[in-house]
Amino acid sequence: MANRERGEVGARFRGEDIALVLDFNAICALEDHYDEDIDTVLARLDSAGGKRRVRGRDLRRVVLELMRASRPGTTEADAGDFITETGLGALPDLLGRVIAASRMVASDEAPSPEGPACPPETGAA
Repeated sequence: MANRERGEVGARFRGEDIALVLDFNAICALEDHYDEDIDTVLARLDSAGGKRRVRGRDLRRVVLELMRASRPGTTEADAGDFITETGLGALPDLLGRVIAASRMVASDEAPSPEGPACPPETGAA
């Protein structure tokens, strides 16, 4: 079960309750992966009101790191399965809630929930 005091947001995955959290470890892992600061990494998730496509591999990487605090053995395949189960239409709102709940970044960094995000680009991830 998600602990709101720790900035966790609850979700369902494979029939179980899990917690997603943008904690310090997730931020460090994302910054290491992209070699960019967290603000730049989170900007990758903003489709700019539908004017730009968000890459699927970026969504998967972010979800992977958000899942790891409650599911340390999470793989990229697990993160992809979570996205498939959750659905791309629900993902922007969920990610926005996780980012807003985090005590590590300003909540204005959350992806804009206005309008649906463009589907991710296809291709190798």
